[in-house]
Amino acid sequence: MAITSLMGDVAMTIKGKMPGQVNIDNKVFQLHYRLTTFLFLGFSILSTTTSLIGHPINCFCRDCEEKGISKEVINTHCWITGTYTLPNKSAVTMRKIGFESHFYGLGTQEPNEYRKYHLYYQWVPFVLFIQGVLFYLPHWMWEINEDGRVHALVHDMRLPNMDKDTLKKKIGNLSMYVNETLGSYDGYYLRFLLCDFLNIVNVFANMFLIDHFINHEFLTYGPRCVRYFQDPSKVDVSPLTFTFPKLTKCEFQLYGVSGTVQNLDALCVLALNILNEKVYLFLWFWLVILSCITCVVFFFRTSLMFVKRFRVPLFQRRAHTLRSQDIKDVVRNIKVGDFFFLSLLAKNLDITAFRMFLAHLARAMRKQGGLGPAARSAQNRRPPTGGHTGQSQHQEGHGTRQSARDGEAEPLAPKEPAGNSTVSTAEIVAYHLNDV
Repeated sequence: MAITSLMGDVAMTIKGKMPGQVNIDNKVFQLHYRLTTFLFLGFSILSTTTSLIGHPINCFCRDCEEKGISKEVINTHCWITGTYTLPNKSAVTMRKIGFESHFYGLGTQEPNEYRKYHLYYQWVPFVLFIQGVLFYLPHWMWEINEDGRVHALVHDMRLPNMDKDTLKKKIGNLSMYVNETLGSYDGYYLRFLLCDFLNIVNVFANMFLIDHFINHEFLTYGPRCVRYFQDPSKVDVSPLTFTFPKLTKCEFQLYGVSGTVQNLDALCVLALNILNEKVYLFLWFWLVILSCITCVVFFFRTSLMFVKRFRVPLFQRRAHTLRSQDIKDVVRNIKVGDFFFLSLLAKNLDITAFRMFLAHLARAMRKQGGLGPAARSAQNRRPPTGGHTGQSQHQEGHGTRQSARDGEAEPLAPKEPAGNSTVSTAEIVAYHLNDV
């Protein structure tokens, strides 16, 4: 029950979900600071418990008992100084002295025979905890740089019981602020890009950290285990036992009556490695999968931000509409930082509020001449006045101005215009990549 309670506390701390919380990143980013941090901190807590595996180390030394050295002293000594195996002992030699192949690395040591020391088990909980903190670090850095800007702008627009007039007023204020600050978000986006890139660095750095931590055997640990599980008969020693031995040797030195050093051998059972071998096997697969997903999504999404042709379809799908003139007016000439900031607003506004926001923003940009030459020339291309055409044009212009004045008239209404219902596969893929 204590473990469950601790894991629950860790999950709530990492999740940090509170009413009104806004989304300032993406799903892949969240895999790092939520799920991966939870995994490392959870494994760190799990590795400190004795309720599942008992004492992490138990050593037996018959000569020590005869000399009056207690078992607690031997256990403490071997835990502090570390244990070792003899990797050069072949399977044949081990069978001759009565050991099966899974008792890898045991036997009588020959002169100058290589010892493989195992000291990592002392630090497993601490290293896992530090790695969990490292995976949370990019998110913490981005939160500091973002400084609650999106939350301050949209948190009071997410209330389900807000009346329409209040929502229109708040949307109008938001569109005025965004219009006045367009062009200043490139640094904002670059800071996010740096924190997002740190996730990639973090994954590979942690993989090499673990590899160095467990005697340079982590990078090949997964493939070796897969080959062993496919056909155990082709492998003399299980990679689980080779990397995380359960039976090891320990040397205890005692001074004799004449002052000579007596080396006493102890046989130690590392029960903690039963858990470690599975934890690190899971982490190998998870880190490899996470690194692939992060790299692919990062480079595709970063490239996508600079391709202007995808901006209109992305906002169309966000607003659930194909009536895109206001969207085109907004996104045609904005910078990449502005598009990133508008994408964050789109994630945190509901569909109706986002449609209304785009309509208000487009109108504000038209008033200030914020549209590019192409948009202005399109607006200026009007048929000659006179007759029925002029009357229709006057009525259309009057209706447009009336809609602009009151800010409603179903801005970007989710109606599908005739002949404009085709969305390319590339645009759909771009939308989903931008969303993750």
